[in-house]
Amino acid sequence: MFGLYNVKKNAYTTKPPVFVSHLKDNPNDSSHLLLLNQAAHQWLLPFVYHSLMFTSSQKLAKFHAAHDVPAERMSERLKLVHNLWIGAEPSNAKRRLSGDLTYASSAWPVTIITRLLLMCGSLERFTLLNFNQNDWEKLENAVPASLKYLSMGPIHGPFRIANLSKDSQLQQFTSISTFMRDDEVRDLVMHPTLKSFRRLSEAIDTDTLAKFAAEQVECVSDSVTLKEYNIAICLRPRSLFDAYSLIDQVENKLRENTQDSRVFVSTIPDRYWSDVVHEEYLSVRLGMFGALVSSVVL
Repeated sequence: MFGLYNVKKNAYTTKPPVFVSHLKDNPNDSSHLLLLNQAAHQWLLPFVYHSLMFTSSQKLAKFHAAHDVPAERMSERLKLVHNLWIGAEPSNAKRRLSGDLTYASSAWPVTIITRLLLMCGSLERFTLLNFNQNDWEKLENAVPASLKYLSMGPIHGPFRIANLSKDSQLQQFTSISTFMRDDEVRDLVMHPTLKSFRRLSEAIDTDTLAKFAAEQVECVSDSVTLKEYNIAICLRPRSLFDAYSLIDQVENKLRENTQDSRVFVSTIPDRYWSDVVHEEYLSVRLGMFGALVSSVVL
């Protein structure tokens, strides 16, 4: 259907073609849309590449094979990538993560991910889920300096901004369901570029992570650049656990350790942590469509 769509050379300068709206709602159809004529093809590229989601090792391998080639026109496209998701995707049917990129799975193509990161020189947002904590150090040097927002977990490896590019612009780090050492936390809150540090977890009866995070906040008072240290607790849908009792305990523990107003507890009702990061990825992707279409129309 889309391969036969006849677009005049300058049609896109008057109003966005209907296939942009289609791509917005159907990201998996991008390969078909790129079969359009050359004018439409070039116009569509920013929409296709801005936000990429890889939920399986097969998708990563195919994408890498198509782009890590001598033909510069293919590798140059990766400079259009701003929002990247690697890891399993939330399944609305069973609230499970779909794909073979599960925690500690042997399916993870670490070398391919490293090469992709090295080529995504304009990347601003990166969500990495279920990545083996022992493999994180293999990716650190590949993270582009342009990255501003990083969400990682659960149980991610030791994280220090200093181990990323020396020109790192990281502004927000979300640690998902992970216990971090005191020295890691201090390194983060004291880094001059970091503005927001979020500890994301779920309210369950075995959860001690949020309480532990509340005990690591004293160092925030030493930072002059950090704007917020957010202990974000997701309240699972239909959960019978007394989440508010846990929240009270976390808040009490928090105020025992600091009175800094930049440190706070927030709650996210009727959400799993996977919902939260997925919705954030989608929000950035959908926001891009409005911004790019407006810039072309204007």
